[in-house]
Amino acid sequence: MMEQHLIKILQNKHLKKVFFEFKKIIIEIFGKAYDFNNFSVKKYSENKYWYDSVHPTELLSDIMTRNIFVIKNKKNIVFPTIIVKKTHTQ
Repeated sequence: MMEQHLIKILQNKHLKKVFFEFKKIIIEIFGKAYDFNNFSVKKYSENKYWYDSVHPTELLSDIMTRNIFVIKNKKNIVFPTIIVKKTHTQ
């Protein structure tokens, strides 16, 4: 989602709680996830990246796909953020 939606969610106490609970559930189920709903999206705020506030254009979709499947060194990627389930050894 675009940055302005993220800001609205984080400003609303209930939505903020549900937003983070959802992320926790996804991590519990899958162990890790590529999180595109964070402030790393700010870099992609221009209209060329979005059809509307939640639907990315082909250009942004290509960037997202490349960052997940093509780029091997994930340490240099900030969009998406990779979130992982914490273990007792972390």
